[in-house]
Amino acid sequence: MTLQPSLIIWTVICFCVLMFILNKLLFKPLLAFMDARKEKVAKARERAEEIMRERSERSAALQAVREAELLAESEKRNKEIEQFKAFAENELKKTESENRAKLEALSEQIGTSDNETYEAIASSMDKMAEAFAERLLSIR
Repeated sequence: MTLQPSLIIWTVICFCVLMFILNKLLFKPLLAFMDARKEKVAKARERAEEIMRERSERSAALQAVREAELLAESEKRNKEIEQFKAFAENELKKTESENRAKLEALSEQIGTSDNETYEAIASSMDKMAEAFAERLLSIR
């Protein structure tokens, strides 16, 4: 097998023409399509990151608002509890003072009843002693 220079030249020329045609019709459009697709993917990623950032910021803001609402609600409940405690203490003191006054009135009433009873017994003791003495004397 011998090398023929004309065959080598024609092979190189055909190869160069084929590469030129493939470059114009296949490689350049394919590379342009791939670049455009790569750019779309990059834009989509950027947009997704932006959306995630916005959602994260909104979520943080909503959480801060919710925490503030919960804190306000907690403070409101604590105030209501304190008001209820104060009301209950006042009612308890009021009831205790009313009960003390009733107890004193009853004690005073009992004291007067005791004195009246003692006076009634003391006044009737003389009569009872006389009746007892008469009976003793009449039996003998």
